[in-house]
Amino acid sequence: MTRFRVRSDLLGATAALALAATAATQSCNGFAGFTSVVQSAIQNLSLTGMIARVDQHGQNVLLQTYSGWPVTAPTPLASASKPLAVAVALSLVDQNLLQLDAPIGTWLPEWATGPHAAVTLRMCLAHTSGIVAFHPATTNPNITMRQAAMQIAQVPLDFTPGTAFQYGNVSIQVAGAACEVVSGLPWHQLFQQQIAGPLGMTATNFYVNGINQNPGIAEAAQSSAQDYALFLEMLRRRGLAGTTRVLSEAAVDEMLTDQVGSLPVLWTPHPLAKPYGLGLILERKDALGRTTLASAPGAYAFFGWLDLEHDSIGVWLSITYFILAYPYVLDAWDELDVALAPIGVTCVGTGSPACATAPQLFADGWPRDGQPDFQLRVAAAPASAFGALSFEFGGPSPGFAIADLVSYIAAPVSLIPLPTDAQGDGALPLPIPSGMQGLPFTMQGAWVDLGGCGQLGVVGSHALHVTVLAP
Repeated sequence: MTRFRVRSDLLGATAALALAATAATQSCNGFAGFTSVVQSAIQNLSLTGMIARVDQHGQNVLLQTYSGWPVTAPTPLASASKPLAVAVALSLVDQNLLQLDAPIGTWLPEWATGPHAAVTLRMCLAHTSGIVAFHPATTNPNITMRQAAMQIAQVPLDFTPGTAFQYGNVSIQVAGAACEVVSGLPWHQLFQQQIAGPLGMTATNFYVNGINQNPGIAEAAQSSAQDYALFLEMLRRRGLAGTTRVLSEAAVDEMLTDQVGSLPVLWTPHPLAKPYGLGLILERKDALGRTTLASAPGAYAFFGWLDLEHDSIGVWLSITYFILAYPYVLDAWDELDVALAPIGVTCVGTGSPACATAPQLFADGWPRDGQPDFQLRVAAAPASAFGALSFEFGGPSPGFAIADLVSYIAAPVSLIPLPTDAQGDGALPLPIPSGMQGLPFTMQGAWVDLGGCGQLGVVGSHALHVTVLAP
């Protein structure tokens, strides 16, 4: 795990920092690491402003604004527009006005002949259609979206539909034309009716290229950090906004399901060539292939993400380039692994002794029945030190003193070695066998800290209480 270290006074008078009041209760280990990454990005990329927001369990736990950038100010999304456009299409699928696996020619007759007849709505949304990646018709303000689809239908396909992945904007524009046909509404009105209105997104629209009848729906939206968080929160809640169902659970599942698989990737702007769902990059999967982290990145370094393991969402809003900001976003996600407890894990007590810097003990994924890649990790522990985790089935004790340490394990069943490396990091794989659903256990770590403070030459972490979840 990479951590950036910068001067603590970097923000100075140019930044306004606000941490939500709930942050202390939501975070196992604090957000100092995340903030350090943000500060490094500002310094190294010469950012003139930025917003970083994290919500967990439906509550805002961190909000950092720099150089007075308002959280309600709209900014161009570039390709972070795509999930918004996909959501419109899927809302019409939910209403049975469209079908994902029906040919796009079902609604656009010019697409019903020749090789184009094999193109389905799903392929258009997943970039597997064979349609060219870019075409001037998608940004021509003097035609309608329907006319753009007609022009694009005259262009030969780049490959046989369904046989490869090629990221681009054009196929989603074609899908948008089908949305307009079946709904009888122009795109701007349709987006407002299906997505923006129900979510209360007042700063989000497809006006980056001006208000016209052919908005580039895969790249021409603008939104604010506050608005985009509303959209991501709807996805976190499996399609619900308050009591209003915006998308079905099945629609959200489709967005988070790998649509590419083993297909050859002809082109992607993603430096790590991550899998693709519908409108979302699937940044992380667990050992069983389930999506755990999905992102909505834009070319101008707007990032939204949905973290399923930690039941959280986030927005990183800066104006630079995706390729420059992405390494910092990766490090920010690593730091959120440290800060946020996954579903099924709670933090107990505090580290000790009080004079020492507490090691940051955390689980980096959800503890699910039969989960082969569950593990506990520690950061910021004594470097190159011997350490161990005490383990107990059941809940933690209220905490009792052992000299100047506090133990939350009443009767340790065993001690499991967990040494640290030269950076003070360590990992302990704990594969969870099948049949353990509902099993609770508690673990706490301690590491030798010769030369450190305290009576015993040992520093301890807080405890983690873990309950094994359903598969």
